[in-house]
Amino acid sequence: MKLSTRIALCVGTSLWSVGAFNIFAQEETEAPVPAPAEDTATVVSLEQPPPYREVAKLFSLYLDQNTRAVKSQIKSIQALMRPTQASLEPTRQLLKHIEEKKLTAEELFMATESDAGICAYSFLMLFFQLAEERRIVRPAEAIGYLDNYVQNAKISEDVWVQSFVARVPEWKEWVQSGCTRRPKLEKLLTNSSVFEKISDLGKDAFEAHYKKITNRPSVEGLIFDQDEVVTYIKGIKDPATQRGENARFARFKSLKPYLISLFARNTYTGTLLLKRGSRSGTINLVNEHELIMKASSRRGKGKSYKWGDFNLKMFAKFLDYFANRRLTTQTREGKAKQELDAGDDYIGMAIIYLFANDYDNAYDAAVKAEKLNPKTAEIVKKVFGDAIPHSVNESQ
Repeated sequence: MKLSTRIALCVGTSLWSVGAFNIFAQEETEAPVPAPAEDTATVVSLEQPPPYREVAKLFSLYLDQNTRAVKSQIKSIQALMRPTQASLEPTRQLLKHIEEKKLTAEELFMATESDAGICAYSFLMLFFQLAEERRIVRPAEAIGYLDNYVQNAKISEDVWVQSFVARVPEWKEWVQSGCTRRPKLEKLLTNSSVFEKISDLGKDAFEAHYKKITNRPSVEGLIFDQDEVVTYIKGIKDPATQRGENARFARFKSLKPYLISLFARNTYTGTLLLKRGSRSGTINLVNEHELIMKASSRRGKGKSYKWGDFNLKMFAKFLDYFANRRLTTQTREGKAKQELDAGDDYIGMAIIYLFANDYDNAYDAAVKAEKLNPKTAEIVKKVFGDAIPHSVNESQ
């Protein structure tokens, strides 16, 4: 019988457990004849009890993905145990497996079954190993391990062994949901979750991904060399990143004509970020070549700036300004249309900030777009999906 078949049998009432049905038992053995009763008042056990508390701490460190602390805790437990005490052998086997991951599920069970508490921990470790595969393809097996952990933990009657029982329902829900990211998950499961949205990712992971992208062509003044970009994109080795950069440049290409169309019927008043310093004023005229700041007085003369005179982030600020106006002004177009248009503005902002290496603002703008409207969220996933690890869309 294959192991996967045996695992399926442990889901529900048939569990691998000490004192319960042993799925690995090959033959029945006769019960040992009880030894003569001794005077318990005069017998003092010199047996060292299993280090259940210390192993509970080890598992907490494992859930936190603190590799250095895990190794240190294993050494501490090993140093505590008497090397010649046979009853501690299940603990030694479990610790060895945590370090080496060489035993099969059946071998680990058989090595620890004589100690209900350590056997419970072994099933928990097997669940952790499946979770570390980053996508649990055998959910029934994972849930079976959790059920067996709970069953053996109860048999052990030890409070430290049972310290993870309260977390089992949440872990089961995580498995049954397809391992999608959920709030309040331990780091091990969070790192192994399927991410569906940029907002699931977090700023650090977003920045870490995009910092790897180098040699992006110049985009000063919202202008780039098309041939240079084509060559650059063809040279990207990672397919997901290649698709992402292609999608971002495709949208970036439309930003300049889009801003020109916005300024044809709107003005911008506020701080203007230039490559050399900043100024306050009102931009009221824009064309293909320049942006003109309104004169401060009737007799004064307006100041014109070329597109390339502006700090790249200024164009993101323009988009932010217009997006906020859309969301705070009632029009005949209706709320849904305003949200879609504002979402496009936020996506454009995110791309500009990303190209300016301002990862914090790029992430914030992408999340704004994602949360604004479901249709916009789908566009965000296409434009920035390369940053999402083990995405549900990763094969598309």
